[in-house]
Amino acid sequence: MTIFADDASGTNSRGSRANCLAPPHVFGKKPAFDGPSGPFIGFQWFDPTSYGPADPGTFGTCGIGTVRGPGLRSADLSLQKQFPFGESKKLEFRAEFFNVTNSPMLNIPYTGVNFKLGIIDRSQGERNIQFALKFYF
Repeated sequence: MTIFADDASGTNSRGSRANCLAPPHVFGKKPAFDGPSGPFIGFQWFDPTSYGPADPGTFGTCGIGTVRGPGLRSADLSLQKQFPFGESKKLEFRAEFFNVTNSPMLNIPYTGVNFKLGIIDRSQGERNIQFALKFYF
């Protein structure tokens, strides 16, 4: 992931990057709260204090792709059984499981220099199961 900041170069660049103040430090799934005793708001994936806004007249010092995201782990499974009825007819039963292990698929953290920098508060890909019954004739 690339950490972005507002354009300080004065060129209206849409790819302005942040300044790297320290080496990137990835926490992983460190719980993030909305204050000292506030509600859980997601995971603080990396240390936001390692980044700051670009200095006026510059494009920012951080490179492209300096932080790794959470990755993706998913397993799908499909089971199928056919039941023959004579020579030309058959019944097919199929069950399909998407994300069979029900592993959370975390979205990437916020990459803009603001108060949510490094926080993951969204996920996707809950387990889905579908069944199918088909008659061939």
